[in-house]
Order: sequence, then C-alpha cells, then structure tokens
Amino acid sequence: DESEYVGQSVSLVRSNLMLGAVLATIVLLLFLGSFRTVLVCAISIPSTLIAVFLLLWAFDQTLNILTLAGLAFAVGMVIDNAIVVVENVFSHLEKGQSPMKAAIDGTQEVVGALVASTLTTVAVFLPLVMVEGEAGRVFRALGITLASSVALSLIGAVTLVPMLSGVFLTRKDAHPDPNEGGLSGLVARGSAL
Repeated sequence: DESEYVGQSVSLVRSNLMLGAVLATIVLLLFLGSFRTVLVCAISIPSTLIAVFLLLWAFDQTLNILTLAGLAFAVGMVIDNAIVVVENVFSHLEKGQSPMKAAIDGTQEVVGALVASTLTTVAVFLPLVMVEGEAGRVFRALGITLASSVALSLIGAVTLVPMLSGVFLTRKDAHPDPNEGGLSGLVARGSAL
C-alpha cells in the first residue's frame, strides 16, 4: 500500500526536522555557552516554523514530504539571522550598554546586512515557485517553504530576538567564564593565554 509508504516517509522527515532543531540548539549551547542566549536564539526556530505553517496554509500547500523536507533544510538557515543579532547585541553589552539599548543598537547595526543576505537567499529559492508544469507542482512547495522560512526568520531576528535579548541577556552572558566547561570556556581559556 503506497499510502503507508508516504505516511512513513512523512513521519521520518518530521522526526528528522525535530532532531535537526534539537541538534542546532545543542550546537548553540556548546558555542554560546549561556542557556539564556541559546533560549533567545532557539525561540526563533519554532516561531519561524509556526509562521511558515501559516503561510503554507495561506498558499494552499499541504504538509507533505517536500514541504517538511524544505523545513528540515531551513532549520539551520532560520537560526543564522538570530545568531548574528545576538552576537552583535553581545558586542554592545561588552561596551557597557544596558541590555535594552544594546538590543536596539546591536540590531540596527546589522539589519542592513541581514536584509541583503536574506534577500539573496530568497532570490535563489524564489524561481522554484515559478516552475511550470508537473515539475512546478513539485518544486513550488519546496520553493515556498524555503523562501518563506528564510524571509520570516529575518522578521523574527529583527523583532523577536532583540526584544528577548533586551529582557533576558545581561553583561554576564556576553563574557564566558574561563572556568566554565564546554567550548565557550575552552575558547575563553585559550584567549587568556
């Protein structure tokens, strides 16, 4: 029965999507070192995915192997914009700014580069939406999913991430403790040499 195969394939892609989100969060924890920082960045994943689901619904797309695969591909790209914003907020925190001012100034400083980078990526995936014929039905779902994921991650990175950074991050989050474990502590110890 082919419906059983399709159901298993969708289930596999869905579980890989969740695994990708969890692994991305673990990598963030290893490199950023602060749980609050990871939380600020990681929140961008589900919030963007929920927005993409709404957009897929608006474009009358179903959750199928292609849309779920597009979401799985996009998880890494979705978090990139958030990381850029948080890292720049950190640089402003290290200069002594208050968390809210650092969030505002840090975001304003990188928004132009984020928009350019995001538009470039969207421009790569957008032609998939315009493919015609039988192939168009296949690639349209993938193009909509990838392009909207990246575009919506930009919106989250310049709205949600600065707000969460201003509320949750402190100067302590911007300075990894050299005695701390993990990669951030190792990097801090190495730079102290």
